[in-house]
Amino acid sequence: MIAAIALELIAFALFSAIGFVFADRKDQPLFRRDLIDDAVYFLLGLLVYSKITGWIMASIHWPAGAALVGRWPLWLQAAVVLVVYDACQYALHRWFHGEALWRYHAVHHSAEEIDIFTSFRQHPVNFIVYAGAPTALLLLAGFSPAAFLALAPINFVMGALTHANLNWTWGPLRYVVASPMFHRWHHADLGTGRSCNYAPNFPIFDLMFGTFYMPKGERPKAYGFPDAPKGVHRQMLYPFVPDHQAAAPARDTLILNP
Repeated sequence: MIAAIALELIAFALFSAIGFVFADRKDQPLFRRDLIDDAVYFLLGLLVYSKITGWIMASIHWPAGAALVGRWPLWLQAAVVLVVYDACQYALHRWFHGEALWRYHAVHHSAEEIDIFTSFRQHPVNFIVYAGAPTALLLLAGFSPAAFLALAPINFVMGALTHANLNWTWGPLRYVVASPMFHRWHHADLGTGRSCNYAPNFPIFDLMFGTFYMPKGERPKAYGFPDAPKGVHRQMLYPFVPDHQAAAPARDTLILNP
């Protein structure tokens, strides 16, 4: 746990230093308004969400017919898991933007100032479905838990990078790997985004299904979902309180604008 906290603090310091030169929002304070809330979500990830993931991995046993997949080289298993996991999360992410699950996912979109700690802001239902379901599916298919562990550093770096307050687009590689600006358009305030850029790592899925949006030379004007409440305890209860229901954002398909 101490190592994970130290690693996150190092990442925060590193991306903050880079942000002095390449910040998307140069007026965003280093210690923003709800940083403490996101620190609480980070600790929830360490103390609770990671235990849920561990329980899933320990509870699922490979079916006999899937033994062949488990004999693949670890690098091949990890590569396939990385791509299939991304495809599953792309589909689930779009589902979370529908009426049925939006209020769970709105907690993540409630951030109006975004940095690497925002990646941890997840309602437990959002985490269990979004991360737990693809993990269980791939384990049932026979992939080794070691493949998931091998990908942990990549997932950590990508989660931090895509939420960092940076204006990087990757230029011509914008269609290959998710960049900070790719994901920041997804976090844009209503009317400027949120029906776009669902893929965690590979924009190819957004390109395939017409949900890619990254206009050259433009940046979102604002971020967040203002209808979501402030404070971790209120956000945890938000999906279950009838008075705090909010309509899901529009899912109009955005036209590719390279």
